[in-house]
Amino acid sequence: MLLLFINKLMIMLLALSTLNLVRHLYFFIQSFIVARRGESSKYSISGKQVLILGFSVSYIIMCIVTGVTL
Repeated sequence: MLLLFINKLMIMLLALSTLNLVRHLYFFIQSFIVARRGESSKYSISGKQVLILGFSVSYIIMCIVTGVTL
């Protein structure tokens, strides 16, 4: 029972990590497109956001390599 709960929690964490990565990719691409048009746009994120993004990317890579289950 506890193992099932932990597996569901890990899948939810994978979904949230993926959404976080997609969010930052969207803002980066949006900033890149605006900059190509000649307008001044800068993509900047705080130190806390960089840390969370790093954890998200590392968790997604770990799930790809090892799988989601325990």
